[in-house]
Amino acid sequence: MILLFLYLDFYNKLKKNSKNLEILGNGKQLKSYLYVKDCVNAIIKVISCSNDKINLYNIGHDDYLDVTSIANIVCEELGLKDVKYLYTGGIRGWIGDSPFIHLDISKVKSIGWKPTLSIPECAKVTINWLKENRSNIKRDS
Repeated sequence: MILLFLYLDFYNKLKKNSKNLEILGNGKQLKSYLYVKDCVNAIIKVISCSNDKINLYNIGHDDYLDVTSIANIVCEELGLKDVKYLYTGGIRGWIGDSPFIHLDISKVKSIGWKPTLSIPECAKVTINWLKENRSNIKRDS
């Protein structure tokens, strides 16, 4: 799962209201986020190392992190303190959401690829990219 979508949601919500952050679900959903450059590098690695006509690989992270921890990192990187989290409730963030996503990436690791950034590191890099590119970000995303 690529982290940008969750960050963009949190980023836009906090830009509108820096005191409260709506978090879908109970915030305890566990996700295995992956930095977008790591995802692209995994695809390139698979293309360059696989000779089969059809190649199926899971691309993800060894670790996982709960959604509330992601919200904490976003708030910290934006320099916000005392943000009140408003959870919508339930174990799922939205209809069809899974409360736990963690892929088996042993196959892609067997060809020499692994994530370069931890989930907290990719979170920080992504939110700082969003801050630097604020003028290019669509506001109603």
